[in-house]
Amino acid sequence: MRTPVFFLALFTTLAAYEHPAQQITLGIPDEVTMPRGRSGEFYLSLEVPKKHHIYLKHANKNGHAILTTVTVPAESGFQLIETKRPAGVKSGDEFVLRGKGMFLFELSELAMHNDGADVSVPVRIRVQICGEGESSICYMPTTLEKNIRVRVAGPQVRTRDLPDATLPWVDNYAAAIDAAKLKNQNVFALISDPSYCGACVHLEKKLIPDAALNNMLKNRFVTYRVPEKEYYKANISGSFGIPYYFIISPEGKNLQKWMGAPQIASQLVARLEPYAKEQTAPQPPSVPTDAIPLASCKVPLKQSFAYQATQKGDFQSSGNMRFVLNQSSPGTYTVLTLDRTGEIEGSYNGRLAAGKLVVERYLGGRDLQFECSPYGITGKVPEQSLSLSIELR
Repeated sequence: MRTPVFFLALFTTLAAYEHPAQQITLGIPDEVTMPRGRSGEFYLSLEVPKKHHIYLKHANKNGHAILTTVTVPAESGFQLIETKRPAGVKSGDEFVLRGKGMFLFELSELAMHNDGADVSVPVRIRVQICGEGESSICYMPTTLEKNIRVRVAGPQVRTRDLPDATLPWVDNYAAAIDAAKLKNQNVFALISDPSYCGACVHLEKKLIPDAALNNMLKNRFVTYRVPEKEYYKANISGSFGIPYYFIISPEGKNLQKWMGAPQIASQLVARLEPYAKEQTAPQPPSVPTDAIPLASCKVPLKQSFAYQATQKGDFQSSGNMRFVLNQSSPGTYTVLTLDRTGEIEGSYNGRLAAGKLVVERYLGGRDLQFECSPYGITGKVPEQSLSLSIELR
């Protein structure tokens, strides 16, 4: 009969085990009220069981403990910013909390809920608790959760808080993409309105002015403040909260998105770092040095070709043309007309457009447009009823 007794005792021991963090006492208000888009404060009391402690902050660079954090899920439509935490006591390389401590938070509604909404928001406390004394065991981090009721009520408040003016914001999508292509950088796109959004004030007045973040956005992104008429560029379906920001590649692809602002600027720097790029000079277009590439043929460079001109169907003149690269303006050409002895009669600028060679201001200030023909190229000045044909050999 001894064996059954042994298993019963083992089961009783396992059932009695409880993670010490479950003994932490949490105190949170029953309700917080705020207008749509604004913020409200509340205290969270936290009491650690005797002979245990949790970690508040590192005392020096050697501190590596897992610090206590308090968050709300982004999908709740709220943002939580911690404004005060207990000082704690120094223990080695850390500051710890023993006994009871008070945390103060600012909870912001991200303009997602209608006036009158009554929402239960989960507050998540991530802690690592350690025992003290001879058996000072540090337990695996765990998350505690307690709900707080939030009522969105009261008149919508407009303030005089203005958008950030320290960055070179672009105010339209096309200009942002053009700048991104020119600099070979991604776009930091922002939807924000500090005049009625408390979380937007935190982002634009407290985080963006931070030197490291401001320098990153100014020098390693194209900054684009999204106007309401271009919200669709964010690929948002349904309601969304602000501040809302996303990354766009120079090709126009949305790479990442976030809603709400983090606690401190360094957290936002860490989010953006994978998408930040130093500006690089645009590469000049690759220009063939042996021929002009038209839509379906090539015009050899540095060679003279006989041309014949007709006007209104009647023979007008003949001569030679020579095509060379314009060294002072890459991607363009110089078109020379020569008499029968090879002397230069005229010189014109040429450029490619839609697979044709456009000779600018050829006759009477009109452009001559060459395109491929079965035997070479033909050009026309319609306003002058003029046609030129060149056989390429």
